Amino acid sequence: MSLISTYNYLVPAAGTTSAFVVDPGAYNANPFNFSQVSSNTGEQFNPSGVVIDNINGTVDVLIVIQQTGFQIKCPMGKQMGIQFPAPAGLTALITANGANIAFVDYPVIPYQF
Repeated sequence: MSLISTYNYLVPAAGTTSAFVVDPGAYNANPFNFSQVSSNTGEQFNPSGVVIDNINGTVDVLIVIQQTGFQIKCPMGKQMGIQFPAPAGLTALITANGANIAFVDYPVIPYQF
């Protein structure tokens, strides 16, 4: 897997444009291991935040960072961005359907609307 170098949808903070867009259908309720994701330079991609667009989702998005137990929930019809504890090589358990989820490696200004 490789990093998507630019992602201009709902980027809430200045910084790099490094983001990894996760296909929730492919990883729905299955652990997603970021140790397998590399950046454009071949380095491991370590996300520190997530941007979620659940406007058209059919369920609430739930992301659990397995190493810390930290949970992120975005209700149907909402959009949000949040920072989270990011251990190296983190594994995330993602439950979503119809949402767009981008993990980012730069500071996110927490918001929900």
